[in-house]
Formats: sequence, structure tokens, C-alpha cells
Amino acid sequence: TISDNIIGYSSSSGTGTTSITFSSFAQEFYGINLYTDDTSPSTISNNSISGISISSATNHDFFGIWVFGVSGTSGTTPLNIEITGNTIGSSTVADAIQLTTSSSNSVQVNAIELGDLSSSLIYQFQGNIANNSIGGINSSTDNPSGFSVLGVSCLGNSLSDVAISGNTIGYSAAPIVLGTSSTGYQYNFIGIYLDEYSNSSPEFTVTGN
Repeated sequence: TISDNIIGYSSSSGTGTTSITFSSFAQEFYGINLYTDDTSPSTISNNSISGISISSATNHDFFGIWVFGVSGTSGTTPLNIEITGNTIGSSTVADAIQLTTSSSNSVQVNAIELGDLSSSLIYQFQGNIANNSIGGINSSTDNPSGFSVLGVSCLGNSLSDVAISGNTIGYSAAPIVLGTSSTGYQYNFIGIYLDEYSNSSPEFTVTGN
């Protein structure tokens, strides 16, 4: 169980901002990163990942919560996961997470990701992604080569069964801002992204988001 943690900010009371500067190499930030091979439920709940400012002179990726299977785990082994009640950014504060890079580079945000969209490894995920809040994310870079946000993304095989419900992605008081320049090369936003391994037809249920 990973619960009730405050990640970011400048104090344990959830105030202020943690500032991070990445070097000249491509970098990645992970708020919570879980590798699991356990059939009993793993729970990630009621965590706050916010108050973060990242600047870079190169490409960088931001992962709020990322869950993946341990290498070697069978694709027929159910990996049970509950991701509930977490906040990535804020529902009330604009720019709670700020990401900037130079004009020739890109930024990728995966707020909550189950599986690895860039991997060929096959895992059977079962469980719920529910009642999470994602908002207040801002790329203030005027002209990146690409800036994209995936709110909730999930990858499964034919035995996967994941329910995605009650999540809120973007708020009027805490919007998701993809850049400010009309000449930006590419701005992408996907609220909920679902994919499958090799036409395996996983069971995804998406309601009430």
C-alpha cells in the first residue's frame, strides 16, 4: 500500500514549490513508480503529487503515477491494482505543476499510467483507477517541438479487466495548459487513453469520468 503521501512542494504541509532543473540529457520524473508481480491487490491511494516546477534544456517526461509488471512475470498472472483518490497537480490551483523546456525540445506528461505504452512486455492488469484528480498542469514554454498530456492511460492483454471511473481531468480553476504559442509544433491532449497488446481485446470499463 502506498497512501497519504505528499510528493513535491517545499514542505510536508503541502505548501511552496519544489524546483528541479534537468541537465543536458533527456530526463524523467516519477512521483510514484511501482513494479509489481503480486496477485494480491496493490493500492495507491490518497497521494498528492503537486507543487513541482521542472525546467530543462532537453526533452523530459513527467510521470505522476506509473505501474508496471516485474520483468519475467507471466502474462497470465493477474496483477491486481487499485489507484484511487490521488491528486496529480490540483483541482483548485493553476500551475501547480509547471514544465518548461527550450524551443527545440519536447515534454510528455503521463499523469496516471498502468502498463508501458512503449514496451512489448505483456501483463494482465486487473482492478480500478477511480476518483483521481488531474489538473493545474502548465507548460509555459512558448514554442516546444512537442508538448503532450495523457490523463489516464492503460495498456492490457486479453485477460485484463480494468475499470476507470470517477476521475476528473482538468478544472476551470486549475486547467491543463498545453502551451501559449500558435507556432508551437505540436500540442496533444488525451484525457483517457486505452490500448491493447497485439489485438488482444482487454476488458476496459470507462464510466462517470
